[in-house]
Order: sequence, then structure tokens, then C-alpha cells
Amino acid sequence: MKKVIVFYLFLMIAILAISCEREDRDRITTVVATVHHQYVDLSVPPDFDVIKGIKIKESTSTEWVTITGIDGFTFEENFVYELKLEKKYSADPPLDSPSPVTYKLLEILSKKQK
Repeated sequence: MKKVIVFYLFLMIAILAISCEREDRDRITTVVATVHHQYVDLSVPPDFDVIKGIKIKESTSTEWVTITGIDGFTFEENFVYELKLEKKYSADPPLDSPSPVTYKLLEILSKKQK
């Protein structure tokens, strides 16, 4: 009987420790994305000023996402890009950041005139 109690006590402590673990580190993945050929208007907090943004679609997604930019990448209109990017999910993004996700250019895979 003592073994059963010790086992359940150990199990409860393990479950409690796992459930309290918090993801407090940034997550970084590598993605391939297509960049749309035109700028789009984007409203960003806190004043919701309209700025020029770019639309990207990751190879594993069917949806276009509008972002403010990609670190290390200079966008030229009327070109469709295929890029290899580092995608970083910030665990503690700044309050004035429009998104907890940022992108960094790793490689330009293709650049085609539209």
C-alpha cells in the first residue's frame, strides 16, 4: 500500500511540475515563403498610422499574411520573391509591436518580374 501512495504522490508532483513549466524562450523555425509583388497598406498600433507593408505566404499555408518587413531584405515592387526565412516567435514581444512574429532573410531562392 505504501508503494501505491508513493507512486501516486510522485505522479502528482511530476504532473504539477510539468503543468507549471512556462514557455519563456523564443522559438525559431526556418520557413520558405512567397512575397507578393506589391506593397499593401497596413495600420500599426499604437496610433494605427497607415504604413506600407508586404504580404507573404508560407509554403505550408494557403493564407497571405501582411507584415511590416523582413530583416535584411529590401523589397522591390513588381517582383515576386521566393525566400528562405528565419521565423522567430518572441516569448515576450514589446507592447508596441504589431506582431510577436519577426522574419529574417536567410536566402533569396528566386526573384521573378511580375
